[in-house]
Amino acid sequence: MVVWVLSASYSVMGMVRLWERMDHVAESRLDRRFVLLRHPPDATCDEVARLDDLMPSREGYPVPRHCRLGVVTVGMPRAGSTLQMKMIFKLLGEKFTEEKVKKAYWDLFKHVVMEPKKMEAHIQFHHKFLSTLPEDVVFVTKTHEYKPQLAKLCKRTVIVSIRRNLTETASSMLTAKWMGPQSLGSFLEASINRHRCWNRHEETIDVDYAKLVQDPLTFMRRFVISSAIDVPDSLVQNVVAQVAAEEANPDIPGGTALDITELDTAMRTITNFSIVSNFQRKFGYQVL
Repeated sequence: MVVWVLSASYSVMGMVRLWERMDHVAESRLDRRFVLLRHPPDATCDEVARLDDLMPSREGYPVPRHCRLGVVTVGMPRAGSTLQMKMIFKLLGEKFTEEKVKKAYWDLFKHVVMEPKKMEAHIQFHHKFLSTLPEDVVFVTKTHEYKPQLAKLCKRTVIVSIRRNLTETASSMLTAKWMGPQSLGSFLEASINRHRCWNRHEETIDVDYAKLVQDPLTFMRRFVISSAIDVPDSLVQNVVAQVAAEEANPDIPGGTALDITELDTAMRTITNFSIVSNFQRKFGYQVL
């Protein structure tokens, strides 16, 4: 198992590709959590945070407080969060030197199977790295869980959220072979709770997946305003033009066609979850 080390020797897009690979590895290991840890539909955000701590006996990464800017991408899985991250990280890399832009998948060791010695080395590295992050550094992290402590990341924090029609999310999850039909209801229920909790924070920018794909420039302009970085709009346009044309996450598996029977089974399962129908109705998606 690779210990994810942040290094200035990586190019900006090289780091993006590294994160994409690690993002897939992390997410592909999450199936069991969604099966076993059923979120109550009316769970409080404190309860959601506790449910999302996969290894409560192990302390997570320390939250750096003194860095210049913290960006937290928290979108639902299979909803476009990788596309958001790629545009943001490329823009920050153009604005600041590569040595001043760092990132990590938050609490990665809790998602990826590691040998004990490698886990200890990983934890020690990230504790030292994050505890000594310089004041002039921009730090970007990603999580699909609700980690409220990240709302205090760095001197200024921007939380980037994304949502998607849950029918499309379910289809994408099944196509990528990340989850079976019987697990989807609990997965979507947990994702909705996380989305609700993250959007209680005033630092959060929330966007619809379809609108992001159709008009990524508007989202990136909102990000620039929220992050208070001084960049010309021409640079934002160039970044969007370069990244939006690329496939958001080419390393995600699941190129085979989805069995329509499997999808129908999943949809029938999902309709038993009222929280899913309420979410669809709230954001103008097709009610399942």
